[in-house]
Amino acid sequence: MRKKSKYKPKGVRLDTMTWLREGMMKATDKKSEYLTMHLKNMSALDSLAKGTANKKEMDICIGVINVAEALCELGVGSEYHQLVLDASSALYDVCKRSFEINDRFVCKGEELSAIKTGYEVHDAQMEVTTLAMLDDALDLIDKTIRAKKAKVIV
Repeated sequence: MRKKSKYKPKGVRLDTMTWLREGMMKATDKKSEYLTMHLKNMSALDSLAKGTANKKEMDICIGVINVAEALCELGVGSEYHQLVLDASSALYDVCKRSFEINDRFVCKGEELSAIKTGYEVHDAQMEVTTLAMLDDALDLIDKTIRAKKAKVIV
């Protein structure tokens, strides 16, 4: 019996110019996708503020703060990194407390203000971020989770 080879050929981009052009495009230039993403993010934050958030909406909030933190690490708004870390720890506290009160996500005042500040940083980052930078941020999040360096929230 022969041993299987570990060689796997890489994919080939058929249209490299379109790939390059879209990578240099700002995230806000894709109007409908950006608007849909922004509405989902704000809806999740609103239900968290009202105390009616479910696990799916908390996952959206966590994703927003993760993207903001990854973009800070990549140099987009790095001066606001501490604000994003504060928002991340506030989300961690909210989720930790939810286990004690039967999966209800309820924020304290300072936690909600920290999370809202993290959202504001994320929105400002989205105004200047290209799609390639956003893709790099998502790859960084994936690598961090796979390397088990991420703090598991939910």
